[in-house]
Amino acid sequence: MVEDVLLVIPYVQLVFTIPKIFRKAFLFKRSLHGALSRAAYAATKDFFAEHFHSIEGAVPAMVVAPQSFGSLLNFHPLCGSPHNG
Repeated sequence: MVEDVLLVIPYVQLVFTIPKIFRKAFLFKRSLHGALSRAAYAATKDFFAEHFHSIEGAVPAMVVAPQSFGSLLNFHPLCGSPHNG
């Protein structure tokens, strides 16, 4: 199915992290996640435009999934045990 739906193109996984000093603000004010995701996309788009001149007109696609369940591999009731694989 994947071969019929998705184009075969190069991709890369980017992971953006929030400095610890700001994490509580994002944990308790979830409405900030949208603005943070848009800022991450804008920064990625600017980076690609600056560093990949040979790919004229290319626009990166991005799937954003904010995670706020902690920075340690500890148990989280919505995610299950970290040892479940």
